[in-house]
Amino acid sequence: MLDFYLRVIIYFFCFLLALLGMSALDFNRFIKQGKIFQAQVLYFVICCALAYLMGSFMIALMYHFYRYGPFCARFFIKLYNFSCIQKEV
Repeated sequence: MLDFYLRVIIYFFCFLLALLGMSALDFNRFIKQGKIFQAQVLYFVICCALAYLMGSFMIALMYHFYRYGPFCARFFIKLYNFSCIQKEV
């Protein structure tokens, strides 16, 4: 039950961030004259999509750090042996 409330809080916070970020765009350039309701619906849908993407990323990141710990990057670097990180001699 606590998991549900945490997800709701994260998605709501991300929705507010998406609204704040979308307010920086000049949205009036992209809409037709007289299509105000459709533009508001599109604005809301874009904000919901951005909030879902940001929230899902944050939840996945939290789950990853909860499960593997914050220092798991060294393990993955050793496991996959990233040659692009190493300098060429």
